Amino acid sequence: MKKIVLLATVMMLAGVAVNAQVGVDKELHVPIRDYKTYAWTSDINMIPSDAIFIGPNNVLIYNNPSTRSKIKQAIQYELSAKGYTMSGNPDFLVSFMVLEQPTDLYTYDGYKMLYNGLDSTRTRDNLERTHVDAGTLMVKIIDAKSGRQVWQGYNSGALNPDMLNSDAKVRGAVERIFNQFSYRANK
Repeated sequence: MKKIVLLATVMMLAGVAVNAQVGVDKELHVPIRDYKTYAWTSDINMIPSDAIFIGPNNVLIYNNPSTRSKIKQAIQYELSAKGYTMSGNPDFLVSFMVLEQPTDLYTYDGYKMLYNGLDSTRTRDNLERTHVDAGTLMVKIIDAKSGRQVWQGYNSGALNPDMLNSDAKVRGAVERIFNQFSYRANK
């Protein structure tokens, strides 16, 4: 009986990981492939006061120092595994946020080609609305020189209050986002 319960639990958890809605949005005309170093945005340790959900015990659910520390460590691990190193003079900056409430994200569905394929741009025609759940984790990569966001990944509803005490579950949520980050540090 224990084996059946264990198997059912493993299958259920695997289904959650496979069915998670993960998405990305990136800029085409930015040399992400040339990046080698990163740093955190200056506000990375600040808890966003406009995005706080307080649980029944008057405890911050998603945006508390412990959870943010776990997410930050998981992002550092993923970037390190891809060959990126921290630097005081970075190629890109990293930021993240956890959405407290369900909402809609607006992302671009590719690029519209212009001038017989010689140029491309993003227009309202390729704007896509995606519904995401509470607990959505978003990671943003920002070009350090221009200040422009060049890549964004999200994992809809990836975090729920029951899993925030588990380093492994938080790492798994971050890993699913970085599985979509197809770049490695150019050594």
